[in-house]
Amino acid sequence: MLADWGLKAAADRFGFILVAPFITTWDGQRTENCWGYWLDGHRHAGRGEPEDLHQIALEVERRHAIDPRQRFIVGLSSGGAMSVVAAVAHNKYWAAAATAAGLPYGEGSMSASSPFIPCPGFALFRSVDGVVADMRAERDDDYVIPLMVLQNDRDCSVLKEASRNLRDAHLKVFGDVAHDTPAEARAAQQACSPVFGGNDFGCEHIRYTVDGQAGSRSLVETVFFSGPIVTPHPGDNDRGHYWIGGERGRDGRWSVRRGPSFPDIVWRFFASHARTQQAQGDGPRITLRGDYPMRQRLPSRGQ
Repeated sequence: MLADWGLKAAADRFGFILVAPFITTWDGQRTENCWGYWLDGHRHAGRGEPEDLHQIALEVERRHAIDPRQRFIVGLSSGGAMSVVAAVAHNKYWAAAATAAGLPYGEGSMSASSPFIPCPGFALFRSVDGVVADMRAERDDDYVIPLMVLQNDRDCSVLKEASRNLRDAHLKVFGDVAHDTPAEARAAQQACSPVFGGNDFGCEHIRYTVDGQAGSRSLVETVFFSGPIVTPHPGDNDRGHYWIGGERGRDGRWSVRRGPSFPDIVWRFFASHARTQQAQGDGPRITLRGDYPMRQRLPSRGQ
């Protein structure tokens, strides 16, 4: 995936550190290498895979100079769903998040269509209000974290309803009462510029902002397109489920090197949405290895 997506080339071009974690164990019934976004043990702060990602990021910060205002997370499919989980569970830590063919927070295993069900696929989704309630209960900070949502509307594995629910839930959680619906928060729309192959797949990039004004900070940005179901890679299951574009990327099982370049789109989004308030981890940090050695000494009576 690192070779296919073009993210390594984007890191070289734009000058960011790219960290690519991968799954090493598979508890429960799930596909190998699939993040456990629907399992209760893997969607809360302090445990499971969201905490693994948090600890990996902190370890990178111990080794490299990282701007705490610019910590971003993005993934595809189950990785996109886990990016949403991580951004909700550690809202205090991340600056912005993006999800490609991902799912709303707290969705179950039936929210992704089985590969054995013919296109256009079938999935069961929770209500947006249910997602909103779970997000509000889980987030650890009031910070308004921006989210980018990429979706192929012809995806037969993660259906387009998932992206609309993602957008709507995020607006309700992080928007004010006057700008918590798509109609109220919608601020700007533009076509995506094709980078490869001269076809933009009808891609539209829409911004939803904190006050519905084009010059304001984004709450949500959506990148919706209608890409091919059948792709060039012989190992693909041809269900329209992939990452688009990417300089020095290539056609792969989960990528199509045609149309707009998502690495360029998502980095422009990230670069313009650094945290605007102090993030967790600012300033000096002391790490104790082993048991806590200090004991409090209480004053004796009369002192």
